[in-house]
Amino acid sequence: MEHSLRKGHFAINLGYENNCDDIGARDARTETVDGNVVLRVTLKPTGENDRLDQEYFQEHTGSLRYVQITEKQVLKELSRVLNRNRNCGVKIEIFSQGRPYQFEVKDGTWREDYFLQLNLK
Repeated sequence: MEHSLRKGHFAINLGYENNCDDIGARDARTETVDGNVVLRVTLKPTGENDRLDQEYFQEHTGSLRYVQITEKQVLKELSRVLNRNRNCGVKIEIFSQGRPYQFEVKDGTWREDYFLQLNLK
């Protein structure tokens, strides 16, 4: 069963080999599937630059290295979910134009309640 972390709009940072892009996202949620906590977000471009960043994401998913989240509500709720599921792996699923892109998380860096970087495998 999916658990909503935050409805509405917020920004995430997508980090690639050679650059990073801030892009609008919405509706952060989690679900435990096959021993993994899956964090799901949907990209929601808010302007021309975000639309270009979304196209770049779709064309360069293989070079995506990390996802950064700074939305406090998402971090607070995600921390609760992960604490309840300590023995689970973590994946992130990013929906872009209705299509899901799933990535395994290698590790993460937390900075109190205001920053999380999920490093991808």
